[in-house]
Amino acid sequence: FMHFIQKAASSAERYKRELGLPVLPSGIGVMPADLIMDYYRGLKNTLADVRRRPQKVAEAAEALFPMALGDITKGASSLPPFPYCLFPMHIPTYLNPKQFEKIYYPTFSRMIKTLHGMGANIGMVMEGNWEHLYDFINELPNNAVLGFLDNEDIFKAKEEIGETIAIAAGHSGSM
Repeated sequence: FMHFIQKAASSAERYKRELGLPVLPSGIGVMPADLIMDYYRGLKNTLADVRRRPQKVAEAAEALFPMALGDITKGASSLPPFPYCLFPMHIPTYLNPKQFEKIYYPTFSRMIKTLHGMGANIGMVMEGNWEHLYDFINELPNNAVLGFLDNEDIFKAKEEIGETIAIAAGHSGSM
């Protein structure tokens, strides 16, 4: 994953320098619980673990947090002024609010708050439908996040989370 980030940063820096093109995003990251699904356990096994061993999944996400934060800051730090980090997020749409709160939210909210505290803006690719998780979105810092909505009612999203995050919608992430 770091090889991809370094290659993307190098290319983006060259485009900015040689062609004057704006560079967005300055880094691409993976939330810790998504790392478990994407790189270690797969969707089926991760969801089974969420049901059978939720505490272990939460502990694994906590253990992966420093690596996930390091990956995004390494990729972004080579492109000052570190304006925008992109996070494609896969697993939240499969979690009910209680599972999200215990397993995903602790590292998710800490990642957003940490990066925002470093001066970054965060782009969240909110894959699937997040309507059942809007209360958690409203706990994030105001004006820190651009949410790319996938399968939401954009008018409902604007009403329920539009004061907290900026919304980009009307497109689908599915092929």
